[in-house]
Amino acid sequence: MKQSHEEFLTDDRIQRQISVIFGSKYLECIIGICEGNLDYLERLPTKLETICQLCQTSHDPKQPCDAEQSWEQAVRRSGMEITPETEMLAKNIGWEKIYNTFILNKGQDDSETNVNAGEKPGP
Repeated sequence: MKQSHEEFLTDDRIQRQISVIFGSKYLECIIGICEGNLDYLERLPTKLETICQLCQTSHDPKQPCDAEQSWEQAVRRSGMEITPETEMLAKNIGWEKIYNTFILNKGQDDSETNVNAGEKPGP
């Protein structure tokens, strides 16, 4: 059975079935899509490396991945101390550069240090 978005939004029976089978969170997501209220940023993976890989395979997630807010969230989630100087630097050069310079490069440096010390690099 094929329905338009508008028909789906008024069909309580099919919504109940979806909720029972897939769960209420899945139903909320579908309703959000039908209403045009889907927040892509909430549904992105939290690991930035995964987001970058996703952007290479599909154009749709690229726009929110390029958003300054996504980069700021990634920096804040990284555990890096955010000082007033960091905030000012981010305003000047952008959160993406902050992430690439201080977090991504640090992770690469740590891997190289582990290899040099005879340890296996982390995932």
